[in-house]
Amino acid sequence: MARRIAEIDFFKGVLIQLMIAFHLIYIGDSYPYLKQVVYTFHMPGFLLLSGYLSKQHASTSALFRSVGWLLVPYAVMETGYVVMSSLVPVREAVDQLSLSLLIQKLLLHPLGPYWYLHTLVLCTLITWLVRGVPSATWRFVWAMVGVIGCAQGLGLLSAANGCYFLLGVLLRQSGLSARGLLWRSWIALVPLCLLCLFPSALDRSSLGGLLILYLVFSVLLRLYASAPQWVSRTLQCAGRNSLPLFLFSPLFTLLMKFVVPWFAFDPTGLLFLCISLAVASWGSLGIAWAMDRCGLSPYFCGRQLLKP
Repeated sequence: MARRIAEIDFFKGVLIQLMIAFHLIYIGDSYPYLKQVVYTFHMPGFLLLSGYLSKQHASTSALFRSVGWLLVPYAVMETGYVVMSSLVPVREAVDQLSLSLLIQKLLLHPLGPYWYLHTLVLCTLITWLVRGVPSATWRFVWAMVGVIGCAQGLGLLSAANGCYFLLGVLLRQSGLSARGLLWRSWIALVPLCLLCLFPSALDRSSLGGLLILYLVFSVLLRLYASAPQWVSRTLQCAGRNSLPLFLFSPLFTLLMKFVVPWFAFDPTGLLFLCISLAVASWGSLGIAWAMDRCGLSPYFCGRQLLKP
């Protein structure tokens, strides 16, 4: 097993907690501008890290096995999300559930947060298709053509999201160190805060969005170096378990919607946020633990343990 990179686990831990936080409708509605800021970088950050960690030199059989075992949890959870959206009041409600609608959501336009796995599979296959091109520059160019074609021609993904994945692949192939590229200083907070004041920069497909992501990673690297050990270990644990947190946390963010009235005494919503993060995180890890103990994980995600 490849050695884990502690800083990347820390980054993923922060990003997955932000994803859970702003999938809570009450928090998103209470802090809409902050939600817009977070949405500028949190999933682009995940896609960049996914590209950076992708196994570009894996054999074809290993790559297709990896992609295939992404499709199983994707199909299960996306199907569940679509069905649930037809039964309970959510923002992306399904008016009339049908087999054709379900197939459309699974293959073309995923509903809810599971679009990330859909995009990840597509980008992985695109980079596999161009792996035989001898020049790294031309591989990147042809991969970009593939991403833009899937985005603009077929409407299967967002071009910006695909480009973040390819940027991660390019950074890994360049051999450059993330520690060397990032601005490891608290001073990075200054331009980050200034950029976030401009709504036009809060677009992942803009130069401002790319700069915000760079500055967020720079600040997180500085935070990793100075955070108390228990904070760092907790977030690294969340990063190592980002897959089960990503897969199962929507179940709990939906359930927490029904207890919002219990927290009416706290107008900030911060107590609700803290409890919801704990419930969603521990609940997701509990499901993963139960699947591991019952021997279901190899059939669900193709690996012995869902919870590493």
